[in-house]
Amino acid sequence: IKAVDGIDVSVREGQTLGVVGESGSGKTTLGRALLRLISSEGRIAFLGEPIDAKSWRAMRPLRRDMQIVFQDPFGSLSPRLPVGDIVDSQPVDVGAPNGNQFYTEAFTGSTVFAQYASNQAGRNGIVYVAANDGMLHGFAADSGTETFAYLPGAVITAGVSALASLDYGGTVAHGFFNDGELTVADAYIGSPAGWKTVLVGTTGRGVAKAVYALDITDPANVKFLWERSAADGNTADGNSGYIGQMTGKPVIAQTADGTWSVLIGNGYNSTAGVAALLQFNLADGTLHVHKTTDTSGLAAPAVWMDPSGNGVSTAAYAGDANGNVWSFALNTSV
Repeated sequence: IKAVDGIDVSVREGQTLGVVGESGSGKTTLGRALLRLISSEGRIAFLGEPIDAKSWRAMRPLRRDMQIVFQDPFGSLSPRLPVGDIVDSQPVDVGAPNGNQFYTEAFTGSTVFAQYASNQAGRNGIVYVAANDGMLHGFAADSGTETFAYLPGAVITAGVSALASLDYGGTVAHGFFNDGELTVADAYIGSPAGWKTVLVGTTGRGVAKAVYALDITDPANVKFLWERSAADGNTADGNSGYIGQMTGKPVIAQTADGTWSVLIGNGYNSTAGVAALLQFNLADGTLHVHKTTDTSGLAAPAVWMDPSGNGVSTAAYAGDANGNVWSFALNTSV
């Protein structure tokens, strides 16, 4: 039986070739054949010199210049761009804004959105995704090249050093360091106010219990906005204890004319021990909490806009782990 047959590849100096296939399809066999670790048929050349007939002893000095990375289930396909495992986070492709997004709505900033979208029409597409190496990654949509990475501060103090262990995934348990879903939206925020494209993510089921916001308007100059976590010690609003392991997708919504918020269920295992809707000010991360009487945790919310023409969400609905569905009137300010 031929494990690999009819393979013709050419890799130039400085290039990397990724071989993708199901388990048992011959990826390792091909790599071992190229290194002359097993016998094979056909021509193999290195730096223009045929090596398919060289002995093992003659191959030894050449192997120091050959770099082949065999399958690593916790790495990316490119040995130059290692990425942790991605479990619950979903990739988000962010390109140019849609100029007609707020065409039928009237609120502060809506009349200048079309111009903003026009100015951003040439924006390079970036795919963002969170991984369990603890980082949010950004990759160029056209080439796959990594352009950006962000490691939340709360992840650093939540045991991410375990990744350095040789026993990680074995006797050292796998960790969910940055496992939450991402949301990206255009919002009219700041001082002075202006349109920005904002990404919001959470660490999901990870013990860091964190949520973060980044200004990704210019993919070449991503700007940090804020980060909140259960252990951030924030005394300005005193609500950090309501932040749990948030497994739901954040919602970015305008909750009053000119006031933009992040709405998310607080998840599970919060210090406060109650299900609650978290409402963060999108611009600065100030947190207001809509508490319930349930003692489990709140899932991702859905928001209601009424009337639809003013672009303002007035109510949110979410369920808890005990089967209750809650309705929340959204604050006019946070």
